[in-house]
Amino acid sequence: MQARLLVIALVLLAGCVERAAVPEQPEPALRIASFNIQVFGDKKSNDTEVMNAIASILREYDVVAVQEIRDSEGVAMQRLMQRLPDYDFVIGPRLGTTSSKEQYAFAYRKTMSFHGNYTYNGTGFERPPLIAAFSSEGFDFVLITAHTKPDDQGDATVKEINSLADVADQARILFPAERDFIILGDLNADCSYAREKDISLDGFVWVIGPDADTTVRQSTHCAYDRILFTEEAAEDFAAAWGVNVFESNETEALRVSDHYPVWAGFYTNRDSD
Repeated sequence: MQARLLVIALVLLAGCVERAAVPEQPEPALRIASFNIQVFGDKKSNDTEVMNAIASILREYDVVAVQEIRDSEGVAMQRLMQRLPDYDFVIGPRLGTTSSKEQYAFAYRKTMSFHGNYTYNGTGFERPPLIAAFSSEGFDFVLITAHTKPDDQGDATVKEINSLADVADQARILFPAERDFIILGDLNADCSYAREKDISLDGFVWVIGPDADTTVRQSTHCAYDRILFTEEAAEDFAAAWGVNVFESNETEALRVSDHYPVWAGFYTNRDSD
């Protein structure tokens, strides 16, 4: 328990560092990331330079949760995977109450094991989160990815963020033997959409803190993209995380996305569940 509390304290301390990755995590470790690839569809997936940049980013991680796939033709992830022969992917259904539908996906190294996926079937989300179970060596875990509805009044966004506790509860039912649940995605958990004091997710450790900046535009400074996990997963956390500023030139970066990826490192040999 003392070791777990120490890890949690290190996470909270690291969350005070803006756009800075702490030193690389000791091996063995697994790098888990989240990336909102803004309006990822047919047009962007036909841009060779942009697709090569996206593939290069994904290669830095073992598994990546992808948000904002807007692809009525169903080709964007297929084209991306052609550039990543060592990866496989799972993709959820097109979601949304408006004409602008989005999908979630997980891209993961083929050296990992995939154990099934589900779309959250409860209420309260514009785009219900995607749940998927994986394992790598001795570490098994469940990922929950979401892209919450941005609401300048804050009410809808905060409600969706807090409802992620219900998603985790459903994931526990789907995977009753599991204790390591990791939520990651574009939660819009900052600036005009959500205030920290209004967010209530008890029992979770936040890796990416409120002082981080996950946005590309220099005119914004918002910690929209987050990673958090259940306290039981603290034993697996390698005390390493970062915001991947993949391109310092704003114009060039915006060709890829208006979000930077966020990531966290986990050990693969400390899991006790």
